Amino acid sequence: MGYLLLNSDSEISSILQEDRSETVTLLIPEDTWIRFSEKDLKLLPKKIPQFLKTYGKFLSASKRLGKKAGRTLYQPSPGKQKMKRVNVRVRSASWTLFGTLAQAHGVSRCYLFNYLLRLESLEVGNSIMDTMNLGVPTFHRSYSYILHVDLQNNRVTRKLRCEPETYFHVLETRDRLSFYKSLRNKVSSVLARIPFLDRIITVFLSLKVSVQFQNRPNTAGTL
Repeated sequence: MGYLLLNSDSEISSILQEDRSETVTLLIPEDTWIRFSEKDLKLLPKKIPQFLKTYGKFLSASKRLGKKAGRTLYQPSPGKQKMKRVNVRVRSASWTLFGTLAQAHGVSRCYLFNYLLRLESLEVGNSIMDTMNLGVPTFHRSYSYILHVDLQNNRVTRKLRCEPETYFHVLETRDRLSFYKSLRNKVSSVLARIPFLDRIITVFLSLKVSVQFQNRPNTAGTL
C-alpha cells in the first residue's frame, strides 16, 4: 500500500500593526445616519477603535449574533438609496481584530458596526466599561478565529479562542459581580422596551463574566 503525503501547514503571516492606515467602506442605514449630528459624523472614523476597547471582551464572551455557522449574516438592505456609504481610515490592527470578532459571530463587519452603533445609542457601552476594563487589560493577549468543517459528521462550527480564555486578574478587590448583575437587569429593562432589539437583549443577558480578584498592575493593550 502506498501513501499520499500532503503538507497542510502552510499559512499566511504578516505584520499586524502597520505604519499606515487603511481606507475602508462602511454601509450605514439612513435611519441610523440621520440620528448623528454633523459633529458626530466627523467622529465616525474613530468609532471602530473605541468599539474594540469598549465591547471587545463583551463580544468575545457573548452569544453569537449569527445562527448559521456556514453563512455570514449581512444587514438587511432597504435599498441603495437608503444606505449611506462611509469611507473611513482605520489602523490595520483595529480592522483585523474587528473582522475577527465579526467572523466569530457569523456576521459582516458592517453588520457588527451597526449593531454596536445601536448599543452605543442606548449607552450600553457606558454601563459596561468599568465592569469590563477597570483594573484589567483592555484586550486579550491573542485571538484565534477557527472555522471548523467536519465532513464526516456533517457539521460546521465557528470558534473564537482567546488568551487568557476565561478570566483576568483584576486590580480592584471589591466584589463587582453583584454590581454587574444589578446593571444587567437595569439595561435589559431598557432594551425590553425596544421591540426591534430583541437580539441585543439575548446577547447581553448571555454574557458570562468570570473574574478572579488579585492585586496586580493594569497592563492595557493597545491598537
